[in-house]
Amino acid sequence: MKEVIKTVWLSATMSLSIAVNANSDSVFQNIAAVDEALTLAQIKTTKGPASLLVLAQEGQQISAVNLSQVFDLYTNDPLDIVVQVGSEKVRAQAQQSPQRFELSQLIIPTGLSSEQLAAGGNYAAHSEESGLEDVFLFPKYSQPTPGNQAMPVNAGQLLDYEIEICTRFDRDIRSTDDFNKATKAFFLCGDFSDRAALMRNIDPDDWESGAGFTDGKSGQGLFPIGFFTVIPNDWLSFLNDIQLQLSVNNDIRQQAKADQMILKIDGILNLALSEEESMRWTYQGKNIPLLNERVLYKGQSIVSGTPAGVVFRPPENTFIASCVLKWLVTGQFFKQRITDYVIESHIEAGLESKAYLQPGDHIAMSASYLGGFDFTIESSKK
Repeated sequence: MKEVIKTVWLSATMSLSIAVNANSDSVFQNIAAVDEALTLAQIKTTKGPASLLVLAQEGQQISAVNLSQVFDLYTNDPLDIVVQVGSEKVRAQAQQSPQRFELSQLIIPTGLSSEQLAAGGNYAAHSEESGLEDVFLFPKYSQPTPGNQAMPVNAGQLLDYEIEICTRFDRDIRSTDDFNKATKAFFLCGDFSDRAALMRNIDPDDWESGAGFTDGKSGQGLFPIGFFTVIPNDWLSFLNDIQLQLSVNNDIRQQAKADQMILKIDGILNLALSEEESMRWTYQGKNIPLLNERVLYKGQSIVSGTPAGVVFRPPENTFIASCVLKWLVTGQFFKQRITDYVIESHIEAGLESKAYLQPGDHIAMSASYLGGFDFTIESSKK
């Protein structure tokens, strides 16, 4: 009788979850079936972070089994409890009676690295809108922050959004063999950037070099992440089935399926590992490698790229021609190189247009199976 009641209750919560989709900031509230993927979350307790096996989401609540109570095991990353206990033992806990938790109780894993491996130009439509031709990689230096935390914008910044799927692993990745053996965890993330800093540091002759991207996309608060960690049985089919959506002030800006990625997670990693040891990337005036010692260390994430719909557009030929004329007529050629003049003019136009994120803007991001989060842009206190 207990199992029948539990089954009916879970079915009801799943049905209600679908019904409230239209009125929730998180468009996608579908939790993967436990026989296809393990959906994990964490809450704060006096013993440390407790890991939960999430079975359903109903609006601002989830139903979940407290794995840390079951196994008396508290880890900084819910991925670790699956590795230590075993996925089948964790999956079996879905037969337990679940508890209800508020989304506001959830925390992100602690101890994650501030150094990420990021891909640019990994969706064809985004490459086209941004003037890119090939997939390229760059380091992103930004500590993960909770997705419901307000994001500051400084005066002079051109703050842009990008919704992405991130992946982390249960071990250091040095080779394809390591990747194949690793337990893979997927989660929703945002790759936010200051396009002004990016443009000032970019190589105008070789955008795909990655120059400028680390400066423009690194720093505090530019890497918000979701609260669900999802470990699928078949990572590739799971990834291809994910639908992404980002909205600004209820206006949908980005919407795509992950099967549109040019390089999947293994392709991004293979490209990174094939890079010769080089210090050609820069951050804050210093040369840096793509990966330290050509290793993606445990706790680092792969940031897989974003679909079309970002604010940034490269300057059009008519704009460049107008800038060249002004540069000549006003005698700016005595003070600035033409490329710097065009870039600064493009930044100034972006600031005047207010097309980029402004204080008070509300961002909502969600993905099928990965949950969602939303937050507000606020003026920096600096």
